[in-house]
Amino acid sequence: MRFDLCTWPAVVALAAAPGSAASIALQQGSSAPPGTPRLAVVIAVDQLRPDQLVRLGPILTGGLGRMRREGLDFRAATLDYAATETGPGHATLGTGCLPRTHGIVGNDMWLTAEQRSAYCFEGRGESRVTSLGRLEVAPASGRGPGNLRVPTLAERLRAQHPTAKVIAISGKDRGAIGLAGRVGDAVLWWDRADGGFETTTAYGRELPPWASAWNGGWVDLCSGWDWIALRTAGLTELGTADDERDGEANFGPFGKSFPYKLYEVQDRADRGELGRLAALVYGSALVDECVARLARVAVVEAALGADEVTDLLLLSFSAADTVGHPNGPFSREVTDVLLRLDRELGLLFELLDERVGEGRWVATLSADHGALPLPEYERAGFVGARRVLTEELRVTRDACRAAMTERYGEHLEKSFNQEGLVLDHARAAALGVDLVEARRVARDAALGSIGAGSWLGWAYTFDELVAAAAEAPQPEGSRFEADPWAPLFVASFDAERSVDVVWRGAPWALVGRGTGTSHGSCYPYDRQVPLLFLGAGIPHGLRSDRAGAHDAVPTLLPILGLVSTAPLDGRDLLAPR
Repeated sequence: MRFDLCTWPAVVALAAAPGSAASIALQQGSSAPPGTPRLAVVIAVDQLRPDQLVRLGPILTGGLGRMRREGLDFRAATLDYAATETGPGHATLGTGCLPRTHGIVGNDMWLTAEQRSAYCFEGRGESRVTSLGRLEVAPASGRGPGNLRVPTLAERLRAQHPTAKVIAISGKDRGAIGLAGRVGDAVLWWDRADGGFETTTAYGRELPPWASAWNGGWVDLCSGWDWIALRTAGLTELGTADDERDGEANFGPFGKSFPYKLYEVQDRADRGELGRLAALVYGSALVDECVARLARVAVVEAALGADEVTDLLLLSFSAADTVGHPNGPFSREVTDVLLRLDRELGLLFELLDERVGEGRWVATLSADHGALPLPEYERAGFVGARRVLTEELRVTRDACRAAMTERYGEHLEKSFNQEGLVLDHARAAALGVDLVEARRVARDAALGSIGAGSWLGWAYTFDELVAAAAEAPQPEGSRFEADPWAPLFVASFDAERSVDVVWRGAPWALVGRGTGTSHGSCYPYDRQVPLLFLGAGIPHGLRSDRAGAHDAVPTLLPILGLVSTAPLDGRDLLAPR
């Protein structure tokens, strides 16, 4: 049986139907080849720069340290696209494809035909499923995997082995959904409104009993939790910054320095109190501990890796991002997040050795993106990083508006932000304006506004990206080939999900944040990620050849005895070179 991109969702649905022809055909080959790992674990660490693992290496004694000591470390791994955000990053790790192929080109995407913005994993018609039951939400607030264009590793596994168990757990919905795709016995993420873990009706009408039971104790674990740094000695020598410094933001009402104490719930029936605590958990190291604890419960209660059919555990740890945004990657807080994650992964791996068996499981770890260190921190190292006030964006916006108004009588702008410009297509049509020309006029005006210290590095029109993606001649007036970063934007381009003019910000320019830091650029500080493998069939070593997160799935497929039946942009890193 051959599966292609068009038939894949239907095949997955048929395979899930007991007694169907597809189910019977697939079940005939449902046993994994002898020696195949019983369990595969895919781990994403949100906003993890690879130099974090290097600098903290001497004190990583748990799971992160084990992956570096015993596994295969691709030290030069880099994302080969510009959309360095959580949604695209998890979809890339989950599918083995670049955003141009899997279709998740941003956390928020502009739907060209509908002329509206959509969340990357918007699930219209889907409801929340929490410990409180099924909760109806506004259409745009639903969550689901429908925007993915290609199958994930989980979908490939299920298509070949319908009885394989798939469980995904994350601090963020886009972490869990991006890794799991359209299948999952449980696809769970932290409930920031009420606490515990939730899912969506895209994956079922109720939580698994073991998840509901865990949710029953989340307040006991989290209420009044003291966040005390695991380690304070010797961190400066390992590159960790001072505990309180310029550029950091406060952690809620608790200031900028350890120790912190989370809100203590007084009335457990008060959803307002629960929501206050749940939000603080999400912004602290504790959210990762919750993910790890629930993962260990899932291994036991769902009997992962207990038979010869390979199961899949997908984990996304969010705290390096939720803590990293206000504090920066080299902060005391993020250092503590990573030391705690090292401990939690160590406990998980010990459990897998015990229950699944040493040599019977395999794991890979990567990240969705990196991050720019705090500009104040970078300047101390003589790097010209700076914070860009939103007023500077208005220089570009005003130049575009003026140029279009001069030519067409109105500026035609529908929206403008640091990522791009959207034109009002309906108004342009009413005026008889050629959109190709209007985009070019806006782009030229934006590029003409670049001066010394500008936030803007370059700009690309929709039409330039269409031509580049199709390897076709560029439109008249194109300035596309002048930019060496352009291929990264092509790899993040989807003609059905793109704005009219895309901006490339200048390097080291952090737009719109008075404190903390962010990511989302095409530059190495956002694109460099770790990529490690550990376990069955994995040699030990350090490699510096070209690799990326999109290579994880192609590398795992032969180890798991799976046949590649749909598009892949990555390659098997263990194949003979």
